[in-house]
Amino acid sequence: MKHCKNCGKLCFVLSKDGLCKNCSAEIELRKKQKEQSDKIRAELLIKNPSYAKNCELLQSQNELLSKVLAAKEKYKTDNDVYAAIAVYEQALIYSDPPLHSNSHTMFLANLYIQAEEYDKAWAYLNKLLLTNVGLTYKIRKEQCRILKKEKKYIDAMLMLALSYLADSKWSNSFRVDAFVKEAAPIAKKLNWSNETIEQLASCIQSHVNEKDYDESSLYDDMEKVINNPVT
Repeated sequence: MKHCKNCGKLCFVLSKDGLCKNCSAEIELRKKQKEQSDKIRAELLIKNPSYAKNCELLQSQNELLSKVLAAKEKYKTDNDVYAAIAVYEQALIYSDPPLHSNSHTMFLANLYIQAEEYDKAWAYLNKLLLTNVGLTYKIRKEQCRILKKEKKYIDAMLMLALSYLADSKWSNSFRVDAFVKEAAPIAKKLNWSNETIEQLASCIQSHVNEKDYDESSLYDDMEKVINNPVT
């Protein structure tokens, strides 16, 4: 008696591949199912051009995703930001069609900032605003981050407010405590009091209550506070 190579069962008789009767039948069934599946797919590729196009697109997206995932893991170990940027730019900007992935889209912005390529990051984020409305909150937060690094603290405060306005639009509520916490270090750089932060928070809250999510409108209202801050 010998053990089946697949299930390990002791048998008197095995196939030439070293398999028991049940395993041989199961593998043969899977083989036939795959052959049938491949045949159907081949026919669809010929008869349905849109199906063929979707298959090509899916394969392309998977290949691009694999490349950026590998680049991200590599960046964690070698910290070579420019090598990571090159891979991400190829996948997200230069490929046709580009990779569609919100998380990786924002990671490229982070890489630009890590490389201190602030102008490039800003232009990239502005471009994203035109095609990724759902990312407005994250985009404005990254722009606030850039402005803080450039020590443009008043603009950073305004951009932080815009990010929370965008967040409130989707959640239908203003996270006032979170805003105050993030605004405090910026206000400290400007020698502004907590009262000024509260006034800014009140501006955002008013817009959310009125369901007015127009950025330019909030910007104008906040400028009135910023031009006369309480120190």
